[in-house]
Amino acid sequence: MSPETPMPNQRIRRPDPGAAEDEGSPREGAVHLLALLDGLPIHIACKDLEGRMTFVNRAFADMLGKPAADILGKRDYDLFPADLAEKYREDDRRVIASGELFTDIERNESGGEVRYFEIRKSPVRDEQGEICGTQAVFWEVTQQKVTEAALDNERFLLNTLLDNAPDSICFKDRESRFIRIGRCLAEKFGLVDAREAVGKSDADFFTEEHARPAREGELEVVSSGRPILSKIEKETWGDGHETWCSTTKLPLKDAEGTIVGTFGVTRDITDLIHIEEELRKAKEAADAANEAKSDFLANMSHEIRTPMNAIIGMTELLMDTQLTQSQREYLGMVYESGDSLLELINDILDFSKIEAGRLELDHSVFNLRESLGDTMKSLALRAHDKGLELACAVDSSVSWLLVGDIGRIRQIVINLVGNAIKFTEKGEVVLEVSSEAGRREDREAALFRFRHGDRNRTLQMQENLRCIPTGGFLHNPQLWRHRIGAGDLHAARGVNGWPHLGRERGGQGQLFQVYRML
Repeated sequence: MSPETPMPNQRIRRPDPGAAEDEGSPREGAVHLLALLDGLPIHIACKDLEGRMTFVNRAFADMLGKPAADILGKRDYDLFPADLAEKYREDDRRVIASGELFTDIERNESGGEVRYFEIRKSPVRDEQGEICGTQAVFWEVTQQKVTEAALDNERFLLNTLLDNAPDSICFKDRESRFIRIGRCLAEKFGLVDAREAVGKSDADFFTEEHARPAREGELEVVSSGRPILSKIEKETWGDGHETWCSTTKLPLKDAEGTIVGTFGVTRDITDLIHIEEELRKAKEAADAANEAKSDFLANMSHEIRTPMNAIIGMTELLMDTQLTQSQREYLGMVYESGDSLLELINDILDFSKIEAGRLELDHSVFNLRESLGDTMKSLALRAHDKGLELACAVDSSVSWLLVGDIGRIRQIVINLVGNAIKFTEKGEVVLEVSSEAGRREDREAALFRFRHGDRNRTLQMQENLRCIPTGGFLHNPQLWRHRIGAGDLHAARGVNGWPHLGRERGGQGQLFQVYRML
């Protein structure tokens, strides 16, 4: 190669446009070389030892927005801000002094815009190998820096999650080998560094009892693409101890959407499982104790009721004999006390049957009007003693014959009307029975309304009855509910023995409302 042809690391100069050009001359080679440099999408500049520009390519000139001729001979201080010019000059001195390649990523902020450039600076040598200047090649890497910053942030977020999450996180390949795991899982495996798990599988840490179904589940996720969500699993470890976890596993896909493995999150729920087991045992013990209590109450009630019936019966027989006035009063007190005690025993028996789940209602035909009349007669003396008027009004729309438990109905009426008499100071207590059809398909409802006192106080009990072909109603036990107003509480008992509450309502009196599906 001729000495007139630019050598590598030698100074490059643009040829004189006015000089004659011979085919194959060194000038022609220089023209081709300059055309190549001008066509490169990178910035190129050469300087002498004083920092004056001796060559720039078209990309460099375009970056400064000036013709190349206006740049040649200028220094960095003439072209760039003082801080950048000083940095560039210092870099040039370093290259001239060391004779070595210099690389750097430069940050350039101009007009509020930040741009990054990757730069390569090297010395230029003459024919004798002496350094006669510097040459710089640089290109913009702003987008690359932005991408790298975004990747660094994503990496930071992932590492933060893996290092601090209280749950076990892992990534696996298609063969269920660990690609990466979080710190929590590493500690669970007894590893000092989470990278120690890479390439291993569940079989290296768990027994086959857990590793095999875990592998089968991951194969299903990989083949079907369907996740496993919050599955409760028992983990059996090599040392024999067991733990419980809630596991979620999902398919791991690459950029093209191909499933390349699985990833998942596992939460330890061992303590929760133990608590649930303790609660289950406590519930079973409580149920057993409650059943024992109910059995005891039922047996006790039966045992006490038998002699109590005998006491009451013998007292009635004794009262039919010739007695003095004092003896009759004493026996009356015995009879009333025994009757009250028997009623209390019956209540205890009912409650014990309910709690034991053995309360059964009788399904027998009865005449509603006659049954209510007999029941109201038993309460008439109590109402008369308080100077109250007691009445019963049954609407003509109410069927006479019903199928159900008349004993329980009497119990409700006695309790509710008895409370009405007890809490009414003057006036009347009226039991109103009316039909309320159409609440449900093929159903009818009988509304039992108790009105008493001079404040229009009301006690209500509503019975839902289903009609049967004979014109009566079929008993069908369902759910009870009650409605309570505001004021003083008074207790009433429902047909199935459950207590229902009433309250005094301002301006409306006491309201008891009990619904029973028959």
